[in-house]
Amino acid sequence: MSQKLYTSYHFDDCTFPAPDRLPPEKYNRALQTFIRVCADIVLFDQAKKLMYLAKRTICFPKWWVIGGQIWPGESEVTGALRCLKRETSLQVKKHRLRFLLLNRYMHAGLAGEPARDNFTFVFALPVSKSEIAQAEKNLDSAEYDTTFGLRPFDKASLSSEHLPSPIISIFFQLFPDNN
Repeated sequence: MSQKLYTSYHFDDCTFPAPDRLPPEKYNRALQTFIRVCADIVLFDQAKKLMYLAKRTICFPKWWVIGGQIWPGESEVTGALRCLKRETSLQVKKHRLRFLLLNRYMHAGLAGEPARDNFTFVFALPVSKSEIAQAEKNLDSAEYDTTFGLRPFDKASLSSEHLPSPIISIFFQLFPDNN
């Protein structure tokens, strides 16, 4: 029996004024005062026990999964799929996503930068070779170092690359028999 770890509730019986859209620089400043909510998608191959990561160039310049911020009024699944499409051009049906876990990331901030704090819904998406090729070809160069593309990681390569602990945790959530 699978246990549901979270539930997202949507209410249609209330109205709020339409939100004002802030210019990007003001929006980023405003975010520094709130905990952000994000959605990530880890691309994986179950048979080969591989997860695919891209090398980020902004925010957190390390090997990481695809994803980003959820917009107000957007569900976590819709946000994850929007980020996937924007960052890789992959468009998939929501039933292919599997909720994996909810992480909280607290970034101390570099010299002179404010701390960042976010909750991230992490979803798993099994992918084919052709989907990996498409995603790699269309990887968003504004966020990822496209010279590396999408790199497959197995259990052995996790420690050799000194990946961040949340990535290692995600791997073992995906492949618990690899512990």
